[in-house]
Amino acid sequence: HDQAEAFASADWLVLMQAGQIAQQGPPEDVYRQPNSAFVARFMGHGNLVEGRVQGVGEKEVIVDTALGRFISAGVVPRVGRGTRVLLVLRPEAAALAGGGVQEGPNRVRGTLAERSFRGSHTRVLVQPAGGPPLAFELSADALPAVGERIALVLRPEAISLIVE
Repeated sequence: HDQAEAFASADWLVLMQAGQIAQQGPPEDVYRQPNSAFVARFMGHGNLVEGRVQGVGEKEVIVDTALGRFISAGVVPRVGRGTRVLLVLRPEAAALAGGGVQEGPNRVRGTLAERSFRGSHTRVLVQPAGGPPLAFELSADALPAVGERIALVLRPEAISLIVE
């Protein structure tokens, strides 16, 4: 099956890797909370950023990365301060940062490396100064030109964690 067909017709997914079950569960759960880099990539999440946990709340985890500080909200895995994690920044997590938004968590700043209109959204590839290129799907109409600076803000509930 392809992903679109599986999401449309399945109420339970089982992902296999090398003959073993990598993850199983309702499609929404597997998409939103992949349990490994393999599952994240299989689900189309290429934005994986290494980080260390700096704080854990009841419904959020604070993670420091080379790109800055991020807050993941929602499902909180069993982690403690200093735990190494991979952040999964889902493609739909980002929106253009407003003109007055300069500092704070969940910000990605970089150069717009590519943009591709896809009908309901525009796929952008952002090259941050301190890490690999990141791909997002934006619904914004007024995007900068390729080669210009771009600032994005990410929704905490669209950021999940994989414990390494």
